[in-house]
Amino acid sequence: MNSSANEVASLRQSSSLQGILFDLDGTLLDTYDLLQQSFRRATREVLGYVAPMEHFNRTIGRPLDEQMLGYGDEETARALSAAYRSYDHQMRANALKTFDGMEETLEELKCDGWRLGVVTSKRHESAQFCLDLFDMMRFFECLIGADDVVRPKPDPNPIEVGSHLLGLESTQCLYVGDSPYDMQAAAASGARGIAVAWGQHPIETLCEQHPVACCATPADLPRLARSLRDKTFNKNGSTQSAVHMDSAFTAVYNSTASSQAACQTNIRMSNEAGTENSNQAHVKDSTQCDVKAPIR
Repeated sequence: MNSSANEVASLRQSSSLQGILFDLDGTLLDTYDLLQQSFRRATREVLGYVAPMEHFNRTIGRPLDEQMLGYGDEETARALSAAYRSYDHQMRANALKTFDGMEETLEELKCDGWRLGVVTSKRHESAQFCLDLFDMMRFFECLIGADDVVRPKPDPNPIEVGSHLLGLESTQCLYVGDSPYDMQAAAASGARGIAVAWGQHPIETLCEQHPVACCATPADLPRLARSLRDKTFNKNGSTQSAVHMDSAFTAVYNSTASSQAACQTNIRMSNEAGTENSNQAHVKDSTQCDVKAPIR
């Protein structure tokens, strides 16, 4: 291989898409019913009536404490958050659901060589419980909660931290989410945002944030991810946009064909020897990623 070819190969390795980070609520897990029930009970307990849902639904994807500021002063918001979390903890084991095909999708992505992580506005403990309930943490190398970082989404910091824990730059990652805040965080971090059509926000709202692509169902995600990765480089080895921003939603995948047969290889928590388990992950250089607390 000549020096020019070596340079192209090196560029491909350093710049190509290698990781996928996921939002949790409305993306990996169907939490809609749980969120609605917890909100109604919390507002009835603290305010004495069931508050209108419009503000709450519109801000799904932001940290809970910020959402509750729409219903009173800081003291009221803290009381609402505490009541909400209490009901959430009581009901989540029975109210949480998975999206059809999500486990098979994650397995196929691992088989395709993607490094996977979760970046959510939930608190770390709550997100960990939800993923463990469905044995999903086995697919992921890192989990970033709102309390793991100083500035949650839509700030780019959580995605930057998640990418760092995968050993990648944010520009080497896709970020899959269902809220406009997910797409804003992806764009600000340099990651490529993929909007999902099965989540809690209207697809028109996500379209306004100009993600690089939209995915219709979980089963379509592996094929879409492969397409984006394959098109990251042109024939000369230089990077190019996989999907033009102005026509992002022409990339909706509505295929009804069955996805590829699930890979039978064992799913490992890490793709590389020596990579730490997600519960032991930590940021080596805190000057590069703004982390408030160690990643548990």
